Amino acid sequence: MVSVKERACIEFVVRIRVDKLLAKKRALSNVNIVKDSPLKFVFDVDKPRSNNTKTKFEIMILPFILVLKILIIISFPLYFLIAHMLHFFNKKRLKSEIKSIENMAFVTNSVECKSLESLWCMYGLDRNEYSDDRKLALLKTWIEILYGRLTFESLNLDELYKSMSSTGSRTNAASFSKYGFDRPTFTVMKPVDSLIRKLSRELPVYE
Repeated sequence: MVSVKERACIEFVVRIRVDKLLAKKRALSNVNIVKDSPLKFVFDVDKPRSNNTKTKFEIMILPFILVLKILIIISFPLYFLIAHMLHFFNKKRLKSEIKSIENMAFVTNSVECKSLESLWCMYGLDRNEYSDDRKLALLKTWIEILYGRLTFESLNLDELYKSMSSTGSRTNAASFSKYGFDRPTFTVMKPVDSLIRKLSRELPVYE
């Protein structure tokens, strides 16, 4: 069974992931459909105004530009309908993802090896989906939950993270492998992931 501490850590991850998906869902609005549509070109809403005299070439192509803008306006209802349908299906997919992530809060699969890295591998944030700052903030919360306030304050995680970032830990933590040919392949570990591994080795198992 998942312990009380593990459950608390998982709930923080669920909150972060759900908040991100809710932000994506809110962005799928009809207002944004209009803002991101070709109507921007028609009304030049994203271009600075200029009082400079138009060149001869600009005057020559002006009729073609006007025709193009008229075509955009005429076709906009179809564009809006297609975009609205895509938003509808994306919202449906996001709702399903949110429900699936929220169910993580009820998982019963306990971590066999009670280490920080093992817990992170099972329930932590994905490698490339979130920024290092976001993952570092979650790591701080987890350590305080798992090991207590005193241990959290004694670690000085911000300084540890800065140190690992500035001393080229990415290169030092790279793992080397060969796949049947002479060219080496490197898997680069980000500083925050290196920090998780370091802490997992140095801290005792949590209860």
